[in-house]
Amino acid sequence: MKNRILWAVAIVLALGAAWCAHAAYRAHLNLVTLNVRDVDVRVVARSIEWQTWEKIIVHRNVSGKVTLNVHNMPLEQVLEIINEQISTRWMAVYPLYSSRKSLVTLKKVAAGDGEPEKSGWSALQSQQFRGIGGGMFAANLRAQNPLVTMRVFGKDVGVVALGLERFAQARVVPEDGTAGDVCLNLSRATMPQAVSELASQVNRHWTRFYLLQQPGRRLDTARQAPSPEAVQRMEAQFHAQLETMTPEERQVAEQAHQRWQEMRNLTPEQRRERMAQLAANPAFQQRMQQRMVQRLLNTTPEQRAQRYKQIAVRRAARTARGGR
Repeated sequence: MKNRILWAVAIVLALGAAWCAHAAYRAHLNLVTLNVRDVDVRVVARSIEWQTWEKIIVHRNVSGKVTLNVHNMPLEQVLEIINEQISTRWMAVYPLYSSRKSLVTLKKVAAGDGEPEKSGWSALQSQQFRGIGGGMFAANLRAQNPLVTMRVFGKDVGVVALGLERFAQARVVPEDGTAGDVCLNLSRATMPQAVSELASQVNRHWTRFYLLQQPGRRLDTARQAPSPEAVQRMEAQFHAQLETMTPEERQVAEQAHQRWQEMRNLTPEQRRERMAQLAANPAFQQRMQQRMVQRLLNTTPEQRAQRYKQIAVRRAARTARGGR
């Protein structure tokens, strides 16, 4: 009888160890298996956290219901589907922090419970504007190669943090007071490897969490010009990123930046005409069709109907104000 009990306990422990090993393997690969319908995004985020062992912060302004039926899908692809369904934006955040207390503060700020400038995390706020030439270049670079190849010598930590963002849908956020000149010689490194090397050189800890938030301000070049403050901030970010690029990358980014500047200097009517010309380009039309197909695949009919209704309301309000 005693031997039977021991064997039963051994079998249970073996099964438990196998299950834990399998769960750890899946978490290491960041794979998600989930079948839910019309479930609150925060509940879905908690389920994904349980499977991947990743921290997912949902900003207080984000809300909506999510429908998913995925099996062993990479986490970031799942987050893309969630983005399509509730019109949000995800990013991986890599903080460079000095203490556990400061990290807790950052997570509260990321969730919308505090102001970055007053909490010691000004960098989280200072990079909110996107879309200047470097932004479009970065998107293309990420699509071509998600691995980091970068050679910088004696560059400021803030410049290097901005440069790393070209390789991933990520934010590298140094805590206020983080300083130092950085030398990196990376070839096809993963983003965690690159951030780990950066953190070690500026005497900081690092980690990663994912953030779901409302889309940041996007410049509508067809209707309005950005404010002088926005232009100044974006120019500073763009030139900081240029410092971490190879000559070939710099040439492509500067060409995109020049096109953006030309668009910014046009009148509203000229911008609309330029956008109409762009819309007639076959390559542009193909990209838009691919995007529409992807949106159809990632959303339910009810979600699409709700989105079209919201678009109609915004168009009606714009027309009432005398806009086009």
